[in-house]
Amino acid sequence: MGDQAYAPRMPRHWLLLPLLLASPAPADDLKVTLRDTSSLTLRNCSDTSGAIRFAAAGDDAARFVRSATRGDGTPLARDGGAYVARDWHAGECATFTIDARAIAARRDEDRGYALGADLLLSPHAFLWQAGDAPPRVTFELADDLEVATPWRPLDAFPHRRFQVRETPRHWPALVAVGAFAARDVAAGAGTLRVALPGVDDAAASATLLRFAGEVANDVATTFRAAFAASPQLLVVPTGRSSRAVTFGQTLRGGGTSVVLYVDAARPLADYHADWTLTHELVHLVHPYLGDDGRWIGEGVATYYQNVIRARAGRITPRQAWRALDAGFGRGRANPSTLTLRETSRRMDRGLYMRAYWSGTAIALTGDVALRTRATPASLDRAIAGALDCCRERGRRDARLWLATLDSSVGGDVLARAHDVVVDGTAFPDVAAAYAALGLERHGDELHFSAEPAAVALRTAIMGGDD
Repeated sequence: MGDQAYAPRMPRHWLLLPLLLASPAPADDLKVTLRDTSSLTLRNCSDTSGAIRFAAAGDDAARFVRSATRGDGTPLARDGGAYVARDWHAGECATFTIDARAIAARRDEDRGYALGADLLLSPHAFLWQAGDAPPRVTFELADDLEVATPWRPLDAFPHRRFQVRETPRHWPALVAVGAFAARDVAAGAGTLRVALPGVDDAAASATLLRFAGEVANDVATTFRAAFAASPQLLVVPTGRSSRAVTFGQTLRGGGTSVVLYVDAARPLADYHADWTLTHELVHLVHPYLGDDGRWIGEGVATYYQNVIRARAGRITPRQAWRALDAGFGRGRANPSTLTLRETSRRMDRGLYMRAYWSGTAIALTGDVALRTRATPASLDRAIAGALDCCRERGRRDARLWLATLDSSVGGDVLARAHDVVVDGTAFPDVAAAYAALGLERHGDELHFSAEPAAVALRTAIMGGDD
């Protein structure tokens, strides 16, 4: 499981989809037209006059262009990986015809895949722009097609007009196009936009939409503003698998998107037995924290995948505590002579357990410290406060994000915990938190104290009957 550009590589054999819309596009929107999923047409009008240059974020995007013409039908000149004109007239429009199936045929997570007639496409391969300003995009679609993007919708469902968010151009993203089921799911103070490219069975679609909605509401019960920015969820079928959910990742390019890979033939209970979607949706409560901050982003998601599922009754509180305790054991058993900061940067070299569970330990110890201090708070409240005030503060800067959480509840508990562990090699010490929680290991067993203060603290965190 992972967040943004550092997500673990997924198997190279799934996916789906391209783009497009209804009602006339405003003149300053990029307009993408799709009558079927074989090719798409992108129209880009510009008020620039004189020299102009159209570029896409993908370094091989030009290989998928079948034609690139000016308003009078004459071809745009090719200049390396870009298209140019030296005598552009203000208000003139360029038209790009792009082979969507050729993009999908690459079967590359950085470009796209086909799932039957549905496609998943990276906008890096087809979004040709003049300039760097994040564009608005309008889709014009055949009546039987649907589109799902990570971009902020500017209209009501079914969405056809979007605002691309300003993010680094290389950050990954996926756009889906095809005849698939889609739905906006209300959750807390926001909406999760769910799409099921490649799922062609109505009963399976209904089950997966229900699953997505229920997990989104589990998360929103703890973090009401988690979905305030209307993120995208793509649920992608992988074929028969030994697991109901095979993989998940969070992408941040142009907006926020979660991609969940599933065996689409499973019953609802099998999906709820898995923690992956809860984990990925929790990533939406923090900004992209960069390579140095991967450990705490994954740790917060891992902590709350247990806490939220216990609060929702998906697992019992004691199952959640035992899962956390077992994870800390795996983290300690994955030793590293690197500092935690360096371990985070090199996580892909077999150090996942050390990084994930170090971050989880800091989430737990920080939560306990906040709940037991003289002016009690909680990690829930700290994150909720940061979501309300400044949800992107701390992008690529884990310490700044943690300081923002501290600021929302007063004090410096979380930033100080970061400073203690980030440049050390020891696994974070959870002994004080365990003592407050009344948790004690006896051999392979985790024992739970009946002392009232410990029971009350455990219940406050996990809910339910201790």
